[in-house]
Amino acid sequence: MAKNKGFSIIEIIITLAIITVIIAGIGKALALISRVYNSSAIKTQALTYLQGPIELIDGLKDDLFGCSCVLNGCVCTRASDGQTCTAAALYKSCWTQYPKDLNGQTRFYLEKIGGNWQLKPLVAGAKEAISGKYTFSREIKIENMKRNASGVLDPTGTIDYNTKKVTVTVEWDERGKINQSNLSIILTGWKNL
Repeated sequence: MAKNKGFSIIEIIITLAIITVIIAGIGKALALISRVYNSSAIKTQALTYLQGPIELIDGLKDDLFGCSCVLNGCVCTRASDGQTCTAAALYKSCWTQYPKDLNGQTRFYLEKIGGNWQLKPLVAGAKEAISGKYTFSREIKIENMKRNASGVLDPTGTIDYNTKKVTVTVEWDERGKINQSNLSIILTGWKNL
Protein backbone atom coordinates (compact mmCIF):
# COMPACT_ATOMS: atom_id res chain seq x y z
CA MET A 1 0.00 0.00 0.00
CA ALA A 2 1.43 3.37 -1.04
CA LYS A 3 1.14 6.32 1.28
CA ASN A 4 -0.32 9.53 -0.18
CA LYS A 5 2.28 12.20 0.45
CA GLY A 6 0.37 15.12 -1.11
CA PHE A 7 -2.90 16.90 -0.38
CA SER A 8 -6.03 15.72 -2.02
CA ILE A 9 -8.38 18.19 -3.67
CA ILE A 10 -10.93 17.71 -0.88
CA GLU A 11 -8.33 18.53 1.79
CA ILE A 12 -7.36 21.70 -0.08
CA ILE A 13 -11.02 22.77 -0.44
CA ILE A 14 -11.68 22.14 3.27
CA THR A 15 -8.53 24.08 4.25
CA LEU A 16 -9.51 27.00 2.01
CA ALA A 17 -13.06 27.00 3.44
CA ILE A 18 -11.70 27.14 7.01
CA ILE A 19 -9.31 29.98 6.10
CA THR A 20 -12.17 31.86 4.40
CA VAL A 21 -14.39 31.55 7.49
CA ILE A 22 -11.56 32.77 9.74
CA ILE A 23 -10.78 35.74 7.49
CA ALA A 24 -14.49 36.68 7.23
CA GLY A 25 -14.78 36.54 11.05
CA ILE A 26 -11.74 38.75 11.46
CA GLY A 27 -13.18 41.21 8.90
CA LYS A 28 -16.50 41.40 10.74
CA ALA A 29 -14.72 41.90 14.06
CA LEU A 30 -12.61 44.73 12.60
CA ALA A 31 -15.72 46.36 11.10
CA LEU A 32 -17.46 46.20 14.49
CA ILE A 33 -14.41 47.66 16.24
CA SER A 34 -14.35 50.48 13.67
CA ARG A 35 -18.06 51.28 14.21
CA VAL A 36 -17.61 51.30 18.00
CA TYR A 37 -14.57 53.57 17.67
CA ASN A 38 -16.42 56.00 15.34
CA SER A 39 -19.47 56.02 17.63
CA SER A 40 -17.25 56.80 20.61
CA ALA A 41 -15.49 59.60 18.71
CA ILE A 42 -18.85 61.13 17.73
CA LYS A 43 -20.14 61.00 21.32
CA THR A 44 -16.92 62.58 22.60
CA GLN A 45 -17.31 65.41 20.07
CA ALA A 46 -20.97 65.85 21.06
CA LEU A 47 -19.94 66.16 24.72
CA THR A 48 -17.48 68.88 23.77
CA TYR A 49 -20.25 70.75 21.94
CA LEU A 50 -22.44 70.43 25.06
CA GLN A 51 -19.89 71.56 27.63
CA GLY A 52 -18.47 74.56 25.76
CA PRO A 53 -21.61 76.73 25.83
CA ILE A 54 -22.37 75.79 29.44
CA GLU A 55 -18.92 76.97 30.54
CA LEU A 56 -19.09 80.16 28.45
CA ILE A 57 -22.55 81.15 29.68
CA ASP A 58 -21.58 80.40 33.29
CA GLY A 59 -18.65 82.80 32.88
CA LEU A 60 -20.80 85.47 31.18
CA LYS A 61 -23.91 85.14 33.37
CA ASP A 62 -23.60 88.47 35.22
CA ASP A 63 -22.89 90.34 31.97
CA LEU A 64 -25.85 88.64 30.28
CA PHE A 65 -28.45 89.09 33.02
CA GLY A 66 -27.08 91.56 35.59
CA CYS A 67 -28.58 94.95 36.31
CA SER A 68 -27.12 97.26 38.97
CA CYS A 69 -28.66 100.23 40.77
CA VAL A 70 -27.66 102.63 43.53
CA LEU A 71 -29.79 101.63 46.55
CA ASN A 72 -30.35 98.29 48.27
CA GLY A 73 -33.63 96.68 47.25
CA CYS A 74 -34.10 99.03 44.29
CA VAL A 75 -35.91 98.45 41.02
CA CYS A 76 -33.24 98.34 38.37
CA THR A 77 -33.81 99.24 34.72
CA ARG A 78 -31.13 98.30 32.23
CA ALA A 79 -30.66 101.25 29.90
CA SER A 80 -29.75 99.27 26.77
CA ASP A 81 -32.97 97.23 26.56
CA GLY A 82 -35.39 98.60 29.17
CA GLN A 83 -35.62 95.31 31.12
CA THR A 84 -36.27 95.72 34.83
CA CYS A 85 -35.76 93.63 37.95
CA THR A 86 -36.11 94.21 41.68
CA ALA A 87 -33.05 93.70 43.85
CA ALA A 88 -33.55 91.72 47.05
CA ALA A 89 -33.05 93.40 50.43
CA LEU A 90 -29.36 94.22 51.03
CA TYR A 91 -28.63 93.87 47.29
CA LYS A 92 -27.95 96.58 44.71
CA SER A 93 -28.26 94.26 41.72
CA CYS A 94 -30.52 91.61 40.23
CA TRP A 95 -30.96 89.60 37.06
CA THR A 96 -33.40 90.46 34.30
CA GLN A 97 -35.85 88.04 32.69
CA TYR A 98 -33.94 87.78 29.41
CA PRO A 99 -30.28 88.16 28.43
CA LYS A 100 -29.07 91.69 27.73
CA ASP A 101 -30.56 93.13 24.52
CA LEU A 102 -32.40 89.88 23.76
CA ASN A 103 -35.89 90.64 25.10
CA GLY A 104 -38.35 87.81 24.54
CA GLN A 105 -35.68 85.37 23.31
CA THR A 106 -35.21 81.92 24.89
CA ARG A 107 -33.32 79.92 22.20
CA PHE A 108 -29.77 80.85 21.26
CA TYR A 109 -26.42 80.05 19.71
CA LEU A 110 -23.01 81.49 20.57
CA GLU A 111 -20.97 83.57 18.13
CA LYS A 112 -17.47 84.93 18.59
CA ILE A 113 -17.40 88.61 17.64
CA GLY A 114 -14.21 90.65 18.01
CA GLY A 115 -12.66 88.07 20.34
CA ASN A 116 -15.72 87.93 22.62
CA TRP A 117 -18.48 85.33 22.75
CA GLN A 118 -22.00 86.66 22.37
CA LEU A 119 -25.43 85.04 22.57
CA LYS A 120 -27.43 85.35 19.38
CA PRO A 121 -31.10 84.38 18.98
CA LEU A 122 -32.06 81.37 16.88
CA VAL A 123 -34.92 81.88 14.47
CA ALA A 124 -37.99 79.70 15.04
CA GLY A 125 -37.36 76.06 14.19
CA ALA A 126 -33.65 76.60 13.40
CA LYS A 127 -30.62 75.16 15.12
CA GLU A 128 -26.96 76.06 14.94
CA ALA A 129 -25.18 73.83 12.39
CA ILE A 130 -21.70 72.71 13.39
CA SER A 131 -19.65 71.11 10.63
CA GLY A 132 -16.41 69.22 10.92
CA LYS A 133 -15.53 65.58 10.57
CA TYR A 134 -19.09 64.93 11.78
CA THR A 135 -22.12 67.22 11.41
CA PHE A 136 -24.00 68.34 14.52
CA SER A 137 -26.79 70.77 15.28
CA ARG A 138 -27.05 72.62 18.58
CA GLU A 139 -29.38 74.93 20.45
CA ILE A 140 -29.12 76.67 23.79
CA LYS A 141 -32.29 77.27 25.82
CA ILE A 142 -32.43 79.61 28.77
CA GLU A 143 -35.46 79.60 31.05
CA ASN A 144 -36.30 81.27 34.35
CA MET A 145 -36.81 78.86 37.21
CA LYS A 146 -39.56 79.01 39.86
CA ARG A 147 -39.27 78.91 43.64
CA ASN A 148 -41.86 78.24 46.32
CA ALA A 149 -42.41 80.37 49.45
CA SER A 150 -39.59 78.46 51.21
CA GLY A 151 -37.14 79.41 48.45
CA VAL A 152 -36.90 75.88 47.05
CA LEU A 153 -36.95 75.31 43.30
CA ASP A 154 -40.50 74.25 42.49
CA PRO A 155 -42.22 74.19 39.06
CA THR A 156 -45.45 75.39 40.70
CA GLY A 157 -43.77 78.31 42.49
CA THR A 158 -43.21 81.93 41.50
CA ILE A 159 -40.78 82.90 38.74
CA ASP A 160 -37.34 83.80 40.09
CA TYR A 161 -35.40 85.81 37.50
CA ASN A 162 -32.26 85.35 39.61
CA THR A 163 -32.28 81.60 38.84
CA LYS A 164 -31.84 80.42 35.25
CA LYS A 165 -31.70 76.95 33.75
CA VAL A 166 -29.42 76.72 30.73
CA THR A 167 -29.91 73.59 28.59
CA VAL A 168 -27.71 72.77 25.62
CA THR A 169 -29.00 70.18 23.15
CA VAL A 170 -26.82 68.58 20.48
CA GLU A 171 -28.15 66.32 17.70
CA TRP A 172 -26.31 64.24 15.12
CA ASP A 173 -27.03 61.62 12.51
CA GLU A 174 -25.17 58.38 13.08
CA ARG A 175 -25.72 55.75 10.40
CA GLY A 176 -29.22 57.05 9.61
CA LYS A 177 -30.34 57.35 13.24
CA ILE A 178 -30.81 60.79 14.84
CA ASN A 179 -29.14 60.92 18.27
CA GLN A 180 -29.59 63.65 20.84
CA SER A 181 -27.79 64.58 24.03
CA ASN A 182 -28.56 67.34 26.57
CA LEU A 183 -26.63 69.06 29.32
CA SER A 184 -28.13 71.55 31.81
CA ILE A 185 -26.90 73.83 34.53
CA ILE A 186 -28.73 76.02 37.05
CA LEU A 187 -27.26 79.52 37.38
CA THR A 188 -28.02 81.82 40.29
CA GLY A 189 -27.52 85.58 40.61
CA TRP A 190 -26.42 85.47 44.23
CA LYS A 191 -23.78 88.19 44.41
CA ASN A 192 -23.91 91.97 44.37
CA LEU A 193 -22.54 93.31 41.09
